[in-house]
This record gives sequence, C-alpha cells and structure tokens, in this order.
Amino acid sequence: MIFLLVACALACPFNRKELQHLLEDPKIRALHELGNSAPCIPKEDQEETTKTLKSDILNGAADADTRTPDDCVCSSTCSGSPDSNGGLCDWCYTSHSRTNPSQNCGDMAPTRQFKNYDWCQYPVDSNYESQLATQKLNYHWSKVMEDQTPSAYANPLGLLGTSVHTTFDVMWDHMPAERPKYIHGVGATCKFKQTVFASGYTGLFKQNSESIGLIRMGSAIDIDAKTGVTPGIGLKFFRARKTSGNFVLLISLKGSHDYNFFRGNFSNHILPPTEIATIVLGHKFKQASGCIGRVGLSDMAKYDIMGNAESNVKFPYQIVYEPLVSTTSSASEDANDYVKRLEQFKSGAQLFNIFAKRTPTAAFEPFGTLTLSSDCTASKYGDEHLFFRHQRIEEDLAMEPTWEPQIDLNKWCGVNQIPDVTYCPSHDVEPHTFENLMRKSEQKK
Repeated sequence: MIFLLVACALACPFNRKELQHLLEDPKIRALHELGNSAPCIPKEDQEETTKTLKSDILNGAADADTRTPDDCVCSSTCSGSPDSNGGLCDWCYTSHSRTNPSQNCGDMAPTRQFKNYDWCQYPVDSNYESQLATQKLNYHWSKVMEDQTPSAYANPLGLLGTSVHTTFDVMWDHMPAERPKYIHGVGATCKFKQTVFASGYTGLFKQNSESIGLIRMGSAIDIDAKTGVTPGIGLKFFRARKTSGNFVLLISLKGSHDYNFFRGNFSNHILPPTEIATIVLGHKFKQASGCIGRVGLSDMAKYDIMGNAESNVKFPYQIVYEPLVSTTSSASEDANDYVKRLEQFKSGAQLFNIFAKRTPTAAFEPFGTLTLSSDCTASKYGDEHLFFRHQRIEEDLAMEPTWEPQIDLNKWCGVNQIPDVTYCPSHDVEPHTFENLMRKSEQKK
C-alpha cells in the first residue's frame, strides 16, 4: 500500500476504472486521501492535464515583474505542474541571467525536457502600489468594464497540478499571466463601500472608517441540476502606498439546490470538507495551509486606507456577512444565466450587515455594513484576471497566540495540531522536490 501511495503521488499508473476498484479498499482509500502530495489522478485525466499545463507554460510569457531566486529571465509563463511535488510551487522556463544576458540560468531536469528553469517569485510593483486607493480602484474598474461578458469554468482537475501557494503568497491585484481560475471561475463584479462602526480594531477595520474596493460573487464550480450553487465572495480593499487587503467568504463547501446565492451567512471561517470532491480539493489546499476552512484577517488591520501603519494591530477573529438581499433561480439555468441574476443589484444597494467575534470564544457583535457603489456586472477581466489573495489563518494565530488554545481544532481544522507547510522559494525555503534533492546530492560529492 505504501508503494501505491508513492506511485499515485508521482505518476498514477491506473486508469479510472482500476483506480475506482482499488479505492474500494478502505485502507488504500485512507492512504490515498492522507498522503502529502496531490491525490492520484487517473491516467486519462493526468495526460490531459499535463498536456494542457505544458501547452500553457510553453506558449505564454510571464509578467514583466516576475523574478526568480537565481535572478533568471523567464521565457515562459509561471505554473506548477504534476511532476513538481504535486504542483507545490510555480516555475518557469528560463532563457538567461538577468545580470548577464550571455549566461544560461536556472536548473535542468529530465521531466522538463532538460531545459533551464527556475522557481517564480512575484515581487510587489512599487510604482503601482504608490498610487492612491481611488486610483487603483478606478484602474481595475475600467478593466472590469472593458468586456462585460462572462468567462467559462476551467477544468477543476487542473488545480491538482497548480501551486496553491501562489493564492496565499502573491500580493498582486491581478492574476499572474495565464493562471486560470480553477474555482470561482465565473461571477459578477461590483464596487463597494464598507463602513465600520465597531470599536477596538485598526487599519481598514478602524471605527468610523470607510473602505472602498471590489466585490466578486460567484459559484465555486459550474452550475447545473446535479451540483447546484456553491456561493463564494472575494473582497478587495484598496489602500494608498500599500498592497490591498483581501479576504474570501463562503457559506459552506457544499453545493445547494436552493439557488438563492444569499441563502446563508458568509464567513471567513467554515467547517472542513465532508464530501469526496471537496475533500480532494481540501487535500490540495493543505499544501499551503494547515487549516483550510479558515482565512486570516490580520493584514486588513495593518494599514489604513491611506497606507498608514498601525503600531498595535487589532483585528477580529471571525467576521460574518449577513445578507439583506436574495436571488431566485432554477436548475435549468447555467452559470451565465446565474450571473445575470447577480447583475440585478445596483449602486446604492446595501447587501450585508456585518458581525464580528473578537476572540474564538466571544459572542458576535455588530461590526458594520457593506453597500454597493456601482451596478454589478459580468466581466471577462473579473473572471480571468482580478486576483483575491487568501491569507493563512496561521498568520492571525501567530499575532494572537492566545487564540489557538481556545479553538476546537478537530472540529474546525480536522487536526489535533495545525501542521507546518513547506513554503516556496519566495519564502526563502527550497521545496523538497526530486530535482532539488538530486542537485544537493551532487553537490556533496
């Protein structure tokens, strides 16, 4: 069974029917779900996914701001891939050294056609970030409005070979070049104003503060009669001279055949996955966080809208957005029809009352409101390029160490203790890939 686990992690040797038969054994299924790398992908799907990834990474170009640990110039887009420890970190093919154009740059590996490559890093664009919050909002809103047609959902299997570290570590407001949105791929985008009247918090959560930004609403996966709707929200709060504050909200990971997008309260904390499809998805996200049902809020409290730093950062443990509106739909509608339902919400509509908990054991208190400052719209840019960073809950717990003992980790994280994760080179930690281990072995000789 150990051999099966290793084989699955590296190059799944089974087709769909064979894999389904093997997983009928509960012991094998447990190993399959609890391994440290990506779940086994059947041969047919793996070949399709790998072909797509290779095509994407070879045909495009990385963003001009992209850098690498060895200071190479990328000659392709950045992407994870199944051969890279289950897509742990983004990499690109490289052409030459940034400091010496005549010199080759990066490493080589047989799984990458013996071409030079290096790991991708995404430094902040200081020129862009130096702008005011309103300037950033106006820029992205103009991009949102350029093409008011929805995109399409990508094949979610592609996520298994994609780096989810990028979702947590990149501080940009746009997606890295040609990176697909494998979940929440279609939605409606709107401008908003958030007003906070709770006291005791800092930064964008400061009492009487008014923040501006973009909200994007959509289903996590494609909508049909079988899956129903899995509502999700991304919020982006622009700041002057600093990177934006971001967090995401869900009701749960379960799809619902109640096609009301606003059927329940949205929160940055939800229970762990319980269904097979979401367990596999959650397994992938464990590469980047030890408690996948939760995202942090502390970055929101570090700077205010003018980019002023806070000396004593204070933020809520949990935040809940209570809908004041609703939608209706039916199983016969697809994602495009559903976005039209979300486009009914116009500028001036108050979508949510907001509540917050100061600590894991505190009661919820009134926190603020969120009101639209534009009509909602379908948007090609919103679907394909607008990026909402997820913050690890570990970052919040590090700043508030008294919180973790108050949390039922088994209930909320599915673990007795939040495990460490292997970070990508952007965090100055080299991933434990086969190529790196081989290179270190050669260096010792």
